[in-house]
Amino acid sequence: MSTRTPDYGQAPSYMGEIPRYVSYTSPVSIAGARDGISASSAARLPLNLLALIIDCLDDVGDLARVTRTSRLLYYLTLPVLYQRVSLHSYGDIRYVNGRPEGFGGGSPLMMALNGLVTKSHAALVKEFRIWGQWKEVGLEEFRMGRVPDNSMMLNILLRACVDKMSKLQSFTWALDTKPLKTLYQGLAARDTLASLTIRFSSSRVPRPSVLVPPMANLRALKIEEYDPLCYPDDLSLLILQSRKLEDLRLHFSPRMRREAEPSLSLGTFFGRCAKAGYRPKLKHFALQNFIGANLDGIEHSYHPDTCQSVTMFDTFGGAGNSTPSAATVFLDSMWNDMSHDMSPHFRCMRGNEVNEKFTEMLKTFSGLERLYL
Repeated sequence: MSTRTPDYGQAPSYMGEIPRYVSYTSPVSIAGARDGISASSAARLPLNLLALIIDCLDDVGDLARVTRTSRLLYYLTLPVLYQRVSLHSYGDIRYVNGRPEGFGGGSPLMMALNGLVTKSHAALVKEFRIWGQWKEVGLEEFRMGRVPDNSMMLNILLRACVDKMSKLQSFTWALDTKPLKTLYQGLAARDTLASLTIRFSSSRVPRPSVLVPPMANLRALKIEEYDPLCYPDDLSLLILQSRKLEDLRLHFSPRMRREAEPSLSLGTFFGRCAKAGYRPKLKHFALQNFIGANLDGIEHSYHPDTCQSVTMFDTFGGAGNSTPSAATVFLDSMWNDMSHDMSPHFRCMRGNEVNEKFTEMLKTFSGLERLYL
């Protein structure tokens, strides 16, 4: 008895079997040899070749136009069209030919989210990105201890989208507002998620800070514009319990180093790892714009036997360590006395700081293959 998994609309591979419902719409005759009918048009291409051509299309407009050409191309192209979804939110109303975008309906962002929630296309999405400006209404409610309705509804709507994205592998949040707990819970429940990028807000309006839950199969985590004065979320539990994490990149707000503000330490991110005696088995670790005292956390940021690549920009001394800033020199000098081994197993290093201490550290490396300065 056959146990072959049914096809539910995924893009057919040009190396695999063509789904039956696509074959019925193919311009290529499947009964020509049997019935004595010869192919009379050179435009009748095999489905495998069509799938290969569609796989080479990278422009969203081209994919959309091909989708509307015929029923066959609709079935072949639709999964590719929705494989990567990027939604841009605008803070102000934009006009096209004298009329606002979304005239007669909602904003393009809301209509796109509505389509993902109410139709079956969300099941085709593998990479999702939402970015731009979000117009928050009722900021005074944050100061009263309550989340404004429009911010809450945005997160609820995104949670509904994520719940339907059964193939989601990458999620990027780059709005100028923070994600809320309900969205994080939806991402944590998605066991296919392998990459997460969060860009935090630069607003200092009081808002909820969330303990981000662990994500079992997460392999890449990228944090941007982290500012301790802007109510960021707690990532320590996520780093501790996401045991498949291989790529961790922490980007801090340039304001911290510019204003010489040592308001956090690496223990904020790796404190739970230190208490549990665990070192993330990273392959790549990156820091940018970090400023803080050498108290704890650096020895628990990665496992020395697995980390192969490290990037340090404007960290432990700022850009151009040969001429340190007078405002940060006392904090930066604390990192010259790191007692633990920085791992001689690095294959690749990237940085913009060169000083005597750095060259002495390079002498201990045995497997370094690439150095970028």
